[in-house]
Amino acid sequence: MNFYTKRRCSFVVIFLYTFFNGVEYAVVFPTLWEYLQSLGVPSSDVYLLGACISAVTVTDMFASLVVGRLLDCFTRVSWFILTLNLFQIVSGLIYGFASSSAWILVSRLIAGVGNVASVALMTDVTRATSREERTSVLVSFSIAQQVGLLFGPACNLFIRKVSFTLFGFEVNKLNGPGFFLATMYFVFEFVVLFMYYDLAKEYAKEQKRITEESIDESLEVNLAPRDEVTTQILDPNISWAEYKNELFRAEIVALVFLRFIGLFGQTCLEAVLTPMMMTFFNYSDFENSILYLLGGLELLVVSILMAIISKKVSDRSFITFGIFISIVTYVWMLIFIPRFQPGDRSNLGLFGVGFILDLIGIPILLDIALSLLTKLVRDEVQGLATGIRRFCSNIALLLGPLWGSGALPYLNTLFILPLALLVVAAIMFAHSYRSLYVRPSVTSTTRLATGDNDSSEGEEILSERTPLIQA
Repeated sequence: MNFYTKRRCSFVVIFLYTFFNGVEYAVVFPTLWEYLQSLGVPSSDVYLLGACISAVTVTDMFASLVVGRLLDCFTRVSWFILTLNLFQIVSGLIYGFASSSAWILVSRLIAGVGNVASVALMTDVTRATSREERTSVLVSFSIAQQVGLLFGPACNLFIRKVSFTLFGFEVNKLNGPGFFLATMYFVFEFVVLFMYYDLAKEYAKEQKRITEESIDESLEVNLAPRDEVTTQILDPNISWAEYKNELFRAEIVALVFLRFIGLFGQTCLEAVLTPMMMTFFNYSDFENSILYLLGGLELLVVSILMAIISKKVSDRSFITFGIFISIVTYVWMLIFIPRFQPGDRSNLGLFGVGFILDLIGIPILLDIALSLLTKLVRDEVQGLATGIRRFCSNIALLLGPLWGSGALPYLNTLFILPLALLVVAAIMFAHSYRSLYVRPSVTSTTRLATGDNDSSEGEEILSERTPLIQA
């Protein structure tokens, strides 16, 4: 099997994983509160719902750092995925067989560890794609997740009708999501086992094969033997000082902070969306479901357009546009929403404009900034870089809803903080703009064909990726 076939198979696995992530989110949360109440949680103890929702994020945060560091030492990414996916299976089973709210909490904590498989997948992809193709590849994974979010409610319709006995244990619409997820990830375990290849290792082998075939035999080039190629991908002995120098540069901090603000603002708005729809427009669950469906469709369309446009527009220019749209969004909401009157649906159009603008800017800030971040750090530190980025993103996922729900009575204050933080992020981004330039990938064969044998240039050539996109 050639490299391109292996990569296509591996990409299918990643698409499936991100799709499952979207389905999981849409399947668990609609019935979580009802499930907790059926296990004896009083309606006044809403904090338990928040604890179960946040539990996934908490374990995800810290496990991401550990797994990220390990990924910088080992190239057998498939084993990381297989191991972490077992946590998802166990989490689903505990959720299904839970006899108290404590077991639900344990289930979600374990699920957070399983979610870190995405760190392994992301790290492997960044080490096995050229700079030119990476943005569209990463955005395509986001598209798969959006499809999962749209498909999830359909799964819910099926699960709501579930009612049978399994080994003397009743399975219903409340614990059904647990068994559904356990089955889903059990199947995924075998998909990974038979279809996923360690992309970074395969990429290095293919790059070396292309280089060797293209070099004239008369040129004396110091190349490692084929069986040593994979050992050059990583440096297990990389020091913490090197990590610090690589990951705490101004441009890296600016991009991580930009993603933090994007997630903080988005989760803040998501937290207040339902109560605002009820207060200002008297809309119930049905109308909210329609709104979420339309939002999901818009995100899907925006992501598809991003995948196409990213091939012709530089990442930093794309992000500049996203920052502008997001600032306009918050200014729009700050001007109009505090003036809304309860029950006055004439303001629905103004609200809709802000909603549409928000869903245009957010995916650009999140997905394009992520892609650019991976292009600015060395392969040797991609694992921990992904872990740190995910750690900061999860902090935003925790703080955003807290700020949104707490500041809801004070609408001016609600929008001022995300706007102010976004302006700070924009200033940091502008200050680092020149450092955010990404040089095009240069193939080893192209430079060697010119006859330039300068040793320092040669080292630079061999460190660049060869684009491996087939026409």
